[in-house]
Amino acid sequence: MEQLIIDFTLYFKRKGRSPETIKSYRNKLRQFCKAQGIESATQITRNSINDWVTQLRDRNISTGTIANHLWSIKAFLTWLKKERDIEHYVFDVEIPVVKEPDYVEYLEPDELELIFSLINTETLDGMRLRTYIEVMINTGMRPSETLNLTIEDVSESVISIIGKFNKHRRVYINKRARHWIEAYCKMRKDICAALFVTNPKYSPRIPRAITLDRMEEQFREVYRTTGLRKRVTLHTLRHTYATTLLANGCPADYVAKLLGHSKVETTRRHYLSVQQKHAKEAHFRFLSYD
Repeated sequence: MEQLIIDFTLYFKRKGRSPETIKSYRNKLRQFCKAQGIESATQITRNSINDWVTQLRDRNISTGTIANHLWSIKAFLTWLKKERDIEHYVFDVEIPVVKEPDYVEYLEPDELELIFSLINTETLDGMRLRTYIEVMINTGMRPSETLNLTIEDVSESVISIIGKFNKHRRVYINKRARHWIEAYCKMRKDICAALFVTNPKYSPRIPRAITLDRMEEQFREVYRTTGLRKRVTLHTLRHTYATTLLANGCPADYVAKLLGHSKVETTRRHYLSVQQKHAKEAHFRFLSYD
C-alpha cells in the first residue's frame, strides 16, 4: 500500500497540485490505512471508510477535516482505476459539504509589530523568520510558494511564479521586503541556491531549503508568546496582505490577480473581513444619543 500511496502523490505532483495538498492527502491516506489495517487496495470498502469516519467523529475531529479525509480516499480510488486499472470499491460515501467562512482571519499592523518585537533578528533563525514574514505580507504568496523561492528569483523586483493548479502569475518585491532579504542573505555564509535554508549550526550537513513544517513550527513558537487569541497560521500572512490592500482601497479584481484567484468571489471573503472591522469602528465612532 505504501508504494501505491507514494506513486499516487507523485502523480498529484506532476498534475501541479500544491505541496500542502500532496502532503495532506498522503498523510490522511496513511492514517486511514493504518487505523483500518489496510494492506491492499481491495481492502478499502464502504464499511472500512464509514468505520474510519466514526472514529474521527469520536475524536471530535471537525467536519471540514473529515471531508478532507474522504476526498483523499476518493481521489486515491479514482487514480487506481484511471492509472493502474486495479479493481477496487467504487466510492459512494457521502462527503459532508463544508461552508466556506464568510470572512478570513488576518493580522492588524499592531499585531504584526508585536510579533516582530519578539523575533531575535540577531540570530540566523530569527532573521530567516522575520524575512519570511516580510516576504509573505509584502507579496501575498502562499507559504509553499515563498519557500520555493531562490536567491536568483528575488534579484528582480518582479517574480514570475507557478502557483496552485499550475497557474502562472507575477508577484512584486517592494523596498521593505528587499531590505530584509538583503539583510538575511548578508548574514548567511552558505552557497545554497534556495532563499530560505536550514541553519548549519544545528545540522552537520550542507544547508538546504527549509521545510514548510519547520517554518510553520518556528512561526507558531513565536506567535504563542504574543498572547493573541486569533487562530493564526502562516497562511494568515497571505490573508493579511489581501485585507491590507482592500482596506487601503485597492480594487478587488486587482487583489484577485495579485493573489492568483481565478474567481473574484474568493477574494471577496477578505473584503467582508475588512467591512466587518470598519462596521464595528463606525458603530463606536458615530453612534450617539447625546
